[in-house]
Amino acid sequence: GLPIGISFYTFESMSYIIDVYRGEIKATRRFVDYWTFITFFPHLVAGPIIRYIDLRRQLESRTHDWSNIVEGFRRFSVGLAKKVIIANPLG
Repeated sequence: GLPIGISFYTFESMSYIIDVYRGEIKATRRFVDYWTFITFFPHLVAGPIIRYIDLRRQLESRTHDWSNIVEGFRRFSVGLAKKVIIANPLG
């Protein structure tokens, strides 16, 4: 089946394509920047549709190193543990 919120992804992609077509932004050469923009989870949950130009600087200037990756996994693990240990029994 189709993922829930498929229209969100469609409108987000259209927003990017229209901005590139109008010349308001230059098309990104890095697919991961485009894909991160389209699937940016906190934005997906909170809405509304934003433009690529609003996130471009952050997407293009981010760095990846092992300390950030380890910290991300640690935060995810702590959050998952809180959900399983605390929230699920309370629910």
